[in-house]
Amino acid sequence: MAIGQGVDLSFLDDKYQMQLTRRGLIDVSEDQMTSRAGTFAGGDATLGPGTVIRAIANGHKVANGVNRYLDVAAGETADDENKITKFSAEGIKVKTAIKLRELEAEKRSLTNEDSFTPSIQEALDEAGRCFNCSCYSVHPSDVAPALIALDAKIVTDRRTIAAEDFFDVKTPAGTVLAADEIITEIQIPALPAGARSAFIKFAYRKSIDFPIVNCAVMVGGKEPRICLNAVAPKPYRAVNAEKYLAGKAITEETAEAAGAAAVEGANPFESNKYKIQIAKTMVKRALLSIK
Repeated sequence: MAIGQGVDLSFLDDKYQMQLTRRGLIDVSEDQMTSRAGTFAGGDATLGPGTVIRAIANGHKVANGVNRYLDVAAGETADDENKITKFSAEGIKVKTAIKLRELEAEKRSLTNEDSFTPSIQEALDEAGRCFNCSCYSVHPSDVAPALIALDAKIVTDRRTIAAEDFFDVKTPAGTVLAADEIITEIQIPALPAGARSAFIKFAYRKSIDFPIVNCAVMVGGKEPRICLNAVAPKPYRAVNAEKYLAGKAITEETAEAAGAAAVEGANPFESNKYKIQIAKTMVKRALLSIK
């Protein structure tokens, strides 16, 4: 519900004075930083009355500006996939979580925050604890490995992208799409003559559920294509297994060997190493289902 058309900046007391525009709005840079270094603003306070959509978009811009200010620009990650599971030795040291400083009870009011914002160094230290705690995030899609195994193409309003190249761990969104880019169609080529494909999934429940491991395979074309998912931050094409299987008939022995090749070089955490055996089994079962 709208309660007015003006922008109320009365909360900017003497301690937080900053430069305003001719319209009486908070003046910000391209990164949404105000005239006070390290202080950012967005939404109606900088744009004037507008829509919720515009305010949300501006909030996204503010977040990116804060990231750049903290020297951790969005999308900045390791140079190659192998570095995903490597951590700073400093980060794995046992450290106590920061304790937020709180305002004394008698000084609290509707206009004063109960807790103080952590300093930049405190925030960086806490982020270090989080990023080096040995937790893991995997790509959960069932559709993604199938598209990759079938050599599908993702068509957007400006380009065509191979499904294998579409998913990316180097961006916050997990894909290579630009912020204003839209998918218009997905092209799945017809299987080559004599080719066969299969998809298999292991999950806790048979109903809709995230996979523990899933696997899509296609054999009989120019080359076998095998893709696992829920084992890495993006769909994992098992190239070693494909190379092993090329030119071979699918038998119990070759399917099992392909499964072993698929997990060569795996570097699991203690808490998810059970996935290696499941991944091997998924590859074997998927191949045997279409032999």
